[in-house]
Amino acid sequence: MELLQSKKFSLPIVYLIEDDKELATIPLGVPFIKGSKKDYNSYVKLLEFEILLKSAIATGLPFDWQKILESNGYKGLYKSQAYSEECIYINDDSKIKVDTTIEAVNPSVDVQEFIADISYQVDLDCLKNLKVIPTWFSSKIEDAIKSNILSSITWNPSLYNKKLDNTSGSITLSTPDRNLIIIDISASIPKSIAKACLLLSKTMVTQFFADLIITGARSGLFDYTEVDALDVDQVYQDYGQNNECKDFRAIVSQHRNYDNVIVFGDYHTPLDFWGNEKRISFKQAYDICNFKVNKIYSFHTTNHNRLAGYAEMFECSNIEHISNWVKDLN
Repeated sequence: MELLQSKKFSLPIVYLIEDDKELATIPLGVPFIKGSKKDYNSYVKLLEFEILLKSAIATGLPFDWQKILESNGYKGLYKSQAYSEECIYINDDSKIKVDTTIEAVNPSVDVQEFIADISYQVDLDCLKNLKVIPTWFSSKIEDAIKSNILSSITWNPSLYNKKLDNTSGSITLSTPDRNLIIIDISASIPKSIAKACLLLSKTMVTQFFADLIITGARSGLFDYTEVDALDVDQVYQDYGQNNECKDFRAIVSQHRNYDNVIVFGDYHTPLDFWGNEKRISFKQAYDICNFKVNKIYSFHTTNHNRLAGYAEMFECSNIEHISNWVKDLN
């Protein structure tokens, strides 16, 4: 366990913890991020960027995000433009077009590269409002702690229960149904968005009491108990940034029940003809899928009224579209 600290300016009180054993040692409700200590600098930069962006937006004036970052000593920055089928990365006067219809895209093995993409930022308040990550920006730490105690029982009432000496009144905490988080890290997802989602995946899994699916050139399902062992850099190396559908269809053919599903993605869907697989209809998708889900929270990068692509396998009418969760800073 380590307190996240910046050399540039003061950060809110947030502890970086690596597993549930460390989580059990911090006081009830104290803000935390769960992740690997080797990614310490990435988490610090995530908080630094959030502070600077909040400050810039609070002025109510137009601002140049790149100039703000450069004036605070950040280097090696580049921009990207997200579209439904591709992402174009801009570095000085050169443009590199990543076409996601090709068979392979060189994977990134270092999450630091993703942090240099400054075109888009995830509005972390959207995740905090959904109570899938702790609150760490409050006028008083006491307010953050109070909010986190209440939030912890929204999705995972047993998360802190073992710390309590007794319960109040006749409240009985029941074991919640498991939830699911799906993160698309294909090349059409701007790197800064994929980076933030993946860096916070362990925190979200803990807070949301969820299993995790990562999809890119491959797809993998990770049980709630397995996520602590994931290496962010290794995930990019293993799963790359292309799209696929064969693995994903096989995963959802298993018989599983999930209460809520959060899906981060764009227009790309496992119903399409990725690789040598055939495109399938919604009816065929529903016939393949044996996941039973009660509600879907859709985080679509470019169209907040459309279902994030990798949620299209699920036959579920209870859908909440999360809007304005991506800040376009181009």
